[in-house]
Amino acid sequence: LSQNKLTGIIVVPAAPMLDTLSLAFNQIQGAEGLEQCERLTVLLLHNNRLRTVPEGVIALRRLVTLDVQNNEISMLPPELGLMGTLTRISAEGNPMRSIRPEVLRGGVQKLKKYLCERLPPGAAEA
Repeated sequence: LSQNKLTGIIVVPAAPMLDTLSLAFNQIQGAEGLEQCERLTVLLLHNNRLRTVPEGVIALRRLVTLDVQNNEISMLPPELGLMGTLTRISAEGNPMRSIRPEVLRGGVQKLKKYLCERLPPGAAEA
């Protein structure tokens, strides 16, 4: 679904076996229903118009790669730091003033550690 002029996406329940979803180079401002893609391991949302990381991403327990580069995202959800299978987060090219560029470019472990430090007290144990 890459390189279309999509402005949004609603994932239908008929896609539970989906492993990779590429929605890059669109005009997407929101994505709903991603949590229904329980087997998703790769999610490519780069070069869109997202202002936030879609809520359903946090529920993707098998997600390995998340690419949200070059959007309009001002912050990453701290819960991304708790996602054990997530080994690649690409978020450069977003207007994030709260995360230093060297943290964004410093590798996934450094970024996840930074995000975990921003979790509310007790959230890591939940």
